[in-house]
Amino acid sequence: MFTDFGFQVCDKIYHLISQHFNPTFIEITCAELHEKLEVAATEEQIKNWLTVVNLFKPQTLLLEQVNYLNQQIDRSVTALSEKVKRHKETLLVALQEIEKQIDAIRQQNRELRAAFRETDLMNDILISHPVRDDSEEVDDLISEAISYFEGIHFRLAMVDSRIDKIQPKIKQFFASLNRDIFNTKVEKFLYFLLEKSQITDKQIQFPIPYNGTIQLADPSPPSLLL
Repeated sequence: MFTDFGFQVCDKIYHLISQHFNPTFIEITCAELHEKLEVAATEEQIKNWLTVVNLFKPQTLLLEQVNYLNQQIDRSVTALSEKVKRHKETLLVALQEIEKQIDAIRQQNRELRAAFRETDLMNDILISHPVRDDSEEVDDLISEAISYFEGIHFRLAMVDSRIDKIQPKIKQFFASLNRDIFNTKVEKFLYFLLEKSQITDKQIQFPIPYNGTIQLADPSPPSLLL
């Protein structure tokens, strides 16, 4: 019956993960595994529990959720690379959109980390489970389960690490690009003023739509005091 539960859970996880990100179901699954581990006292019971955990491993069903986030990061970075070649004005919008995507991925990673928090409690039980002293076989299986859960947390940490490296570069690129666009616009504006403005009676007559004037102190070469 316990093994049947494992197959049912795996089947549900497979269909859910193949469609979309679902930390809520992962949280429920981990909570159920934790609950059953709490009452697994004998060698036979702990073996049955480990059998269910092993069902997750061949298809890395739980890890698929973490891999999904890494794929999202890859897609965002690829999209940014493709849009770098476009006009800067369009790229600014693209950078803003990608930055929002990265923020969303970080939030999803937090949700997934919370969903897997039960694995920490399971590891605590497994590490000190008395059955480990009675059976070398069970001890090896428990060690594999502990490594499996630790691997999930390692990958979750790697997602955050990737985001920590990417986000500053996006912000730096965004600031640099924004500054370049600003400088270009200022340069064009100054050239426009120099070309279109006129000096009449020691006053600079600015082109339309600017109707103001600037008083010059002397007839020396004019400077634009904006």
